[in-house]
Amino acid sequence: MKSHPLFNLSLIPLILAVICLQRASFAQNTDSTFYYLYTNETDEDKAIQYAELFINGLDTLTDNPKTITLLNEISRYYGHVQFKFSKSIGYLERLISLYKHHDTRTGESYYELANIYHRLKRYDKTLEYTLKSIDFARKNGDSTTVMKNYNLLAITHMVCKDFSVSKRYFDEFYKRAVESEDSVTMFLAINNLAAYYYTSGDTARIMPLLDKALEMVPENDTASCLFKVKMNQASYIMSYKDWKSFEELIKEVSKLASNIEEHGRVHHNLGYYYSITGKPELAVEEYQSALSYFQQGEFYQEQKDILMSLGNLYASIKDTANAYAFLKQYVDITQAQPETENMLTDLFHYKNTIEANAHNELLSRLKHKQTLTIIIIASLFIVISCIYTSLYIVSRLRKKHELLEIDAQKKLNEQIEKEMRNSLELKKMYEFKNRQVIHDIYQDLQTLQTKTDSTSTKNDINTLCRKLLRAGDEVSAPTPSDSQYVPEFNSQLISRLSSDFPSLSINDRRLCAFLNLNMTTKEIADITKQNPQTINIARARLRKKLGLNGSSMSIHEFLLRYQNGQ
Repeated sequence: MKSHPLFNLSLIPLILAVICLQRASFAQNTDSTFYYLYTNETDEDKAIQYAELFINGLDTLTDNPKTITLLNEISRYYGHVQFKFSKSIGYLERLISLYKHHDTRTGESYYELANIYHRLKRYDKTLEYTLKSIDFARKNGDSTTVMKNYNLLAITHMVCKDFSVSKRYFDEFYKRAVESEDSVTMFLAINNLAAYYYTSGDTARIMPLLDKALEMVPENDTASCLFKVKMNQASYIMSYKDWKSFEELIKEVSKLASNIEEHGRVHHNLGYYYSITGKPELAVEEYQSALSYFQQGEFYQEQKDILMSLGNLYASIKDTANAYAFLKQYVDITQAQPETENMLTDLFHYKNTIEANAHNELLSRLKHKQTLTIIIIASLFIVISCIYTSLYIVSRLRKKHELLEIDAQKKLNEQIEKEMRNSLELKKMYEFKNRQVIHDIYQDLQTLQTKTDSTSTKNDINTLCRKLLRAGDEVSAPTPSDSQYVPEFNSQLISRLSSDFPSLSINDRRLCAFLNLNMTTKEIADITKQNPQTINIARARLRKKLGLNGSSMSIHEFLLRYQNGQ
């Protein structure tokens, strides 16, 4: 039995090849159709839809004028018309993947990507792609893109409160704008400087700059430049609560608004104006209008600000249900977009630090080994200097402490010496008085003896006179010098004790000086005006510090032996 020709197995590969070619031809024709529809469509929204169908219908993207043009248009449309920043980023990344690293268009696309991330308030990504854009633009001599990046960096640093760096970039952008003699660039430079001074609090310079920016608005402006400067003027006037001028200006600004962002900003400012002037119903109406505009794009931070304001307004007029509803929306957006403004600012600062460190590391690698050696030596010198300085400070503090301790001891010694000398002077006065009394009694006895005739009485009187003379001799006997009773607190013995026993305190050394004179506890207590029990406790502690615990040797004996070098 013969097989049917249609089932001839040898024809199967040919049939499959024909089918594949037909499908490829259909896909190619379909792609071309979409491109044709894009180029001939006058409605921008529909044209972009066709462009997306064309791009998404390609199996692989190639670096050709048709693809480049469409990706540029789609990313521009979503970034600057629809404000769907995430979509714009996706198409920009696909666009950059087509470029060669040496292509001049790479720097421009990185700038657009950085600008879109700035709109999303992803300042860390803004910094990353701005630096990449500057790098590519410099390699290709694209000074215009470099200048635009300086402006974006200035704005980003300003938003993140890094005012010194922001001012440096603004000044550089202004300098290049003057050199370029381009009216739009000059306008941006002056208008942004006014925004910088407003943010940094230097209000005196704001209005002159805004007036100058108005003069620089290009003749062919489509109201975008005029809107920016007028809105900045309105915000500045509102901050000073000049409500009449604000109302007149905001009406003018509202007529200039041309996209959802600008309309949203106008209504947002009006909502704030009505809320602080005590018109909550009008404030709610304006805030809701602003919210409806911002919800058409990816203005998440603006939506959160308005939702919070609406929640607070409804709460102030006791409308709990609406207050809860708007605050609930605020929570939902916050959970969907968890990055807070503070967190994004912190990310920027960390990224800025990382980039700066990476730049410094690259520079250090390009330097000669000798430079690295110098850095190491300088570092060692700094470390050694720090150590030396620390030791010097510690030494000075220790010396100062010792001087204060010596000064305190000196004052205490002087006080004790004064008291002891006063005590010795008092003792001499008592001795003199006693001798005077003995002498007076002796004279009285001699007078009494002449008045009596009794021999036994005279003998008794003579006996008493002899006793008085002996007592007088004892009182008049020579006494040791006064210095014997005054401890030598600064003697060589005390200095040696301080060196050999550094744990001895001022009071310990003073007690050693007293005990070296073999003074009793009571005598020391009388001189120092302390309780004898306190002196005994101090003596026990001193024995421990001198290593005499468990020994029968007295402190006085120890000091005698120590003084004699035993």
